[in-house]
Amino acid sequence: MKQARQAFDLRDKYKFQARELMEDQEYRKWLDINKPNPSFEEILRHKELKYGLTGNEAYEDIVRSSQTTNKEYDKKAGVVEDEQD
Repeated sequence: MKQARQAFDLRDKYKFQARELMEDQEYRKWLDINKPNPSFEEILRHKELKYGLTGNEAYEDIVRSSQTTNKEYDKKAGVVEDEQD
């Protein structure tokens, strides 16, 4: 659980920093209101409800997913290009 908490906290820090650096601060305000960063407990609950994970499985998945980015927001921020078929 400790590693999952550390991974979550680090990712949360980076998400906050990314929002701070966004050029479009109006969009950032929209994100803060409509897509706030979830708490650790909310992420655990999400893993339980959506994927049926509990205990160590959920913690391991938090560590795994903390190393990924959100493709939808990456596109909007111009970090990645649309995938071509």
